Amino acid sequence: MVKTRKLWRRHGIFEKAMRHGVDQCIAAGLVQPEGHVAVDGTLVRANASIHSLKPITPAPVESLDAYLARLEEEDRSFSDGGDEDDSSPSDLHPPDPGPNLSSPDSSSASSGRPPKKPGDFRGERFSNRTHRSITDPDARLDRKSSGQEAHWRYLIHHTVDTRSSVILRT
Repeated sequence: MVKTRKLWRRHGIFEKAMRHGVDQCIAAGLVQPEGHVAVDGTLVRANASIHSLKPITPAPVESLDAYLARLEEEDRSFSDGGDEDDSSPSDLHPPDPGPNLSSPDSSSASSGRPPKKPGDFRGERFSNRTHRSITDPDARLDRKSSGQEAHWRYLIHHTVDTRSSVILRT
């Protein structure tokens, strides 16, 4: 459903259908334009394996002044006839090797613990700031309650008219 909604949203179909449905409910008197509304959210499980974890590196934060100074310097070098760029794209953005998730934990050998098997994530910590799913980058690691294991999920919000139970926005 989420993938279909994204596709429809990209082409404007979802918004048109939603507005048309709400307008029909208002015209039929089911929903008051200034009525009482409630917002509810739920977690929907994504179709991605927990083993699709991939470490990410956050983009470096550059201040606005530093960014503008860098752009000015680039413009100066370009106007000085330096339009030939000696650096290759790989020099500008070196590949991020990231930690190898399939290699045994090197700290376990020194601590006397047996090495971990590939795909064994027990005891490791992951967060949405440090990892993404390679199969569904829009999904986020979440758990429904404490004590439950984390799964890839989407957070879905619905705005509902409380008197008629008509969904106004999703």
